[in-house]
Amino acid sequence: MRNLKNKRLLISGEPDLIYDVVKKANEMGVYTILTGDYKDSPAKEIADESHQVSTANTDRMVAFAREKHADGVLTQYIDSDLPNVQKVCKRLNLPFIATAEQLELIGNKKNAKDLFIEHGIPVPKEFNITEELRDSDLDKVVYPVLTKPVDNSWQRGISICKNRKELITGYRKALEFSESGNVLVEEYLEGDYVVLNFTLQDGFLSLSALADKPVMENNNSSESIRLPKGYILPSKYIDLFYDTLYSRFKDMFHTIGLKNGSVGVEAVVKDDIFYAFEMQCRLGGMRHHQFVFEETGMDILKMHINYALTGRFAGWDVRTFDNPRFRKVHCLLNLLSNPGTISKIEVPKNITSIPGIISYLPMHEVGDKIEQTGTVSEVFGKVALAADNENRLIESIEKVHNELRVLDENGSEMLLKTMTLDDLTS
Repeated sequence: MRNLKNKRLLISGEPDLIYDVVKKANEMGVYTILTGDYKDSPAKEIADESHQVSTANTDRMVAFAREKHADGVLTQYIDSDLPNVQKVCKRLNLPFIATAEQLELIGNKKNAKDLFIEHGIPVPKEFNITEELRDSDLDKVVYPVLTKPVDNSWQRGISICKNRKELITGYRKALEFSESGNVLVEEYLEGDYVVLNFTLQDGFLSLSALADKPVMENNNSSESIRLPKGYILPSKYIDLFYDTLYSRFKDMFHTIGLKNGSVGVEAVVKDDIFYAFEMQCRLGGMRHHQFVFEETGMDILKMHINYALTGRFAGWDVRTFDNPRFRKVHCLLNLLSNPGTISKIEVPKNITSIPGIISYLPMHEVGDKIEQTGTVSEVFGKVALAADNENRLIESIEKVHNELRVLDENGSEMLLKTMTLDDLTS
């Protein structure tokens, strides 16, 4: 990897998660310039500069990048930022991980589903419902179904519908969250949720991490949306994936023409069949890169930063380093919260000194109001953990819940204790 000291990088993305990127770039000696409305976020505090310039205003962003003599522009964690930054990089002749066409193929849920079907990757059954909500179309629906915008993320605008009335309500809700005005209606499959995290390097497709994603019971989230308790790695389905789907995914990415970067795929496993339902051409909220680094020493985040500044996704050979069969048990624990206004947060002075904890990332602060929306806004924070076995991991999770407290205006505990040993071993 080249010496990037004093290279100037414009960074945008999800306000809390983007802290990872800024911190890593700082460690590499890169001069970091944060763009977007981050108010008093931790990322803003550690960036060399912070400016309220939106990536959605391409002309302003291009002019700003020139004014700052930027050597690269990088975004992560937010789908809507990707096409904006791609346009900026194209106009400035700076490296970007994908073309506009590739982003549309991967990020649009309908396009991604068509790609899966084309390459023999199973998907949930789709029902053709239009904005007119015709009775002739609604009569063909077999419940339960999922309604979701084709072009949004973070579980916004998604509903599980058990009858026609709920479908109509869910459809209209999804429509409000879709910039393109398109909604996907598909069968809702009960099974084991998983997340596949791929790394592409010079056209070679590698599975970096496969995580099981236990979710909350229906009655714990509004409108039946089942939020993830967290992510557990390695998944029990790694062998099944390689036996049944790896070659098909390899062919699919060859067709797309994507050469470098990170792609996440959401799927549900039912009766030993993977049903894929969406993709993201970016790093995800699971932050799998930290677990990969802990296990293999390969730093995917550094590779993304290197690409944004040099056009080379380099530093480690994924063929040599990547191995999703982790030796330890890893978990990204979502600290899910009850509704309420945060009045007090009690965190150990050095929470990462608790055995097993890799990182702690708060996503709310005192004064924030958490509402039951069925979206990731109900996540107070994220804790990454690792242990030699499931029992040790549960011990660390219990210690987190015992020592980290979030209280509402009535002094009541807001955080839910969700992850159990059954989630790790079932």
